[in-house]
Amino acid sequence: MTMERRIKLKTLNSHITCKICRGYFIDATTVTECLHTFCKSCLVKHLEENNTCPTCNIVIHQSHPLQYISFDRTMQDIVYKLVPDLQDNEIKRERDFYRARGLPCPKDAALAADKPGAGDEPEQPDNTDCHRKDEQVNVCLECISTSLRTLKRSFIRCSAQATITHLKKFVAKKVLNGMEKYREIDILCNDELLGKDHTLKFVYVTRWRFRDPPLRLQYRPKIDLFVEDVNDDLKCFISEKKVDSVLVFPPVSNYRRFLIHRCVGELGRPELASFSVGVGDERRTVVCYRERLLSDEACSRPAMGLTVATRDDAALNNTSAAVGDCRSAQAQCRQPQEKIRSVHAS
Repeated sequence: MTMERRIKLKTLNSHITCKICRGYFIDATTVTECLHTFCKSCLVKHLEENNTCPTCNIVIHQSHPLQYISFDRTMQDIVYKLVPDLQDNEIKRERDFYRARGLPCPKDAALAADKPGAGDEPEQPDNTDCHRKDEQVNVCLECISTSLRTLKRSFIRCSAQATITHLKKFVAKKVLNGMEKYREIDILCNDELLGKDHTLKFVYVTRWRFRDPPLRLQYRPKIDLFVEDVNDDLKCFISEKKVDSVLVFPPVSNYRRFLIHRCVGELGRPELASFSVGVGDERRTVVCYRERLLSDEACSRPAMGLTVATRDDAALNNTSAAVGDCRSAQAQCRQPQEKIRSVHAS
């Protein structure tokens, strides 16, 4: 014969209460590093200023602690079963909170779906789980490039656990007609490039926490960071307006030298010329004003007074090296047997 033993709820309080607010767990959330559990709102607020567990002070993550916490559904179910009326009272308070602000309660839809006989739609098989019961995030996807089409429906609603990679695949399927082309898409928020593994929950908490929904993200074609650096160097070179100066890039691969020439051509500055000098692994790309490159008078001067703007200062000890490169390139231009790559801007 089995004997039931009754225990008082207070004997379990230490296991089902949050160490931060001293109340019963609401939306129980567990730290994956140490498995300590807290209320979701309490833990997120704590991690805004700290990166350690409130109980054991272990470092959750140096820079992104919010990525290492997860909703503990089992613990929350236990709390709701042990504490009478806790779930009903919490739902009532949450509804009152949203009603006072004229907003819909996000949990109403989930509760309606849980009720037996709710709706006449047939049950979906298990393999079509769309994370509809997850926390949802409203997202607006905006195109910031003229080379890509704008989405017909830019507003979407999806799980907070969806990652930036999921959004890239969605955009690629709609805009590039192929999900496999998602690597050709960049997603940004507040002009900041987002990592492929960032969840929408993480992006919302860290970059949109105190702003009105929806979460506004931008998409564009993927940009090579090397090309961005080259364009920045070219803009600085042009802004200095020193006709007697040259811009010398460090040795790079053949493809990257081609990218440098293409960047010069896309500037639309016919007064600029680019060419490559040197051999083998020491071959460099030089950008200068065309009038200085092609002028016999300039090359015949004993000292042209060139100033060198370079991204590898250790490789060039003085300005005379740059002058020598420029003269060497001029001599090579006169030899018909060797073709020097030169981009002529249209």
